[in-house]
Amino acid sequence: LDRLRVSAAEPMFLDLCDALDSMLVLFMNRPEETSKIVDRVIDSPSCTPLALAWAAAAGAVARAVTGRLDDVAPLADRGLEAARIAESGMLSFTIGLGQTLALLASGQPDAARRVAVEHADLAEMQQPGRAQAGVVLGRVLIATGAIEAACDELRQASAVLESTSYAWAMMAPTYVAQAYAIAGETAQARDALRRAEGHHGTRSALFEPDLHLARAWVAASAG
Repeated sequence: LDRLRVSAAEPMFLDLCDALDSMLVLFMNRPEETSKIVDRVIDSPSCTPLALAWAAAAGAVARAVTGRLDDVAPLADRGLEAARIAESGMLSFTIGLGQTLALLASGQPDAARRVAVEHADLAEMQQPGRAQAGVVLGRVLIATGAIEAACDELRQASAVLESTSYAWAMMAPTYVAQAYAIAGETAQARDALRRAEGHHGTRSALFEPDLHLARAWVAASAG
């Protein structure tokens, strides 16, 4: 991206570079910095729908994890509309992650589940979008105590996403490990945890606390 910036002449192209960078910075677990980049992009007069969609996806999650919960819904709405215009529907599932994180953090589990289901329905069965939506839904199902449903949803999502290079490849087995450990299925939980650790790196650093939680659940399940 730095090389592209050097050669870029159009402000709208620079906005897109910044928007893409905001997602990379987010997954490296620098959400405060992410929000600063996002604000710069969405306030730019040359911001295109594609840049807005990328920035809003990163910004929704960044705001959720830093406690700016009231800021998530307006940004998410803008991002979903921009993703529709730019025909970048895959970004909607990252936006959905931010939406559900904020709703769960603000004590609205029913709303979080409704939003997660809406994203799953939107994806239909197109992959890897449906699998990403499955991770979002599975995380909500764990949080709301629907463990059997979470196991089913996350197992299917993980089977698709672990073959990708996305941060989702680490997220999916991490939540599989949590769900199976809570269900008392220690062997399956331990196997999923091993796979999650294998996928973990700097591009999934944001979700390291979830990995620590998975390890704790697996340890508790093993007694």
